[in-house]
Amino acid sequence: MVPAGVLVMQSYRRNAPSAGPVAFPKLKNSINSDTFAKEVLNKKDVLLLPASIYNYEPSFFRVGFGKSTMRKSLSVFGEFMQDLHKSV
Repeated sequence: MVPAGVLVMQSYRRNAPSAGPVAFPKLKNSINSDTFAKEVLNKKDVLLLPASIYNYEPSFFRVGFGKSTMRKSLSVFGEFMQDLHKSV
């Protein structure tokens, strides 16, 4: 079994933020971030903002790291990524 963190890192390209507690990763394999964000929200109750909100390329999504629940959110997001990779 591959650890969830490894699956998460294999599924997007990291773009270092220029400031603040925000990340704007790009999904690989031309996955649409609108669909991806809706699935994560519906299945794991984790909110990601798709790039369409910013009129940006549709494979990017925004993650904010300022909440006190971030550790739990990342864990649940990791579970989602494990489930996603099992189904592919």
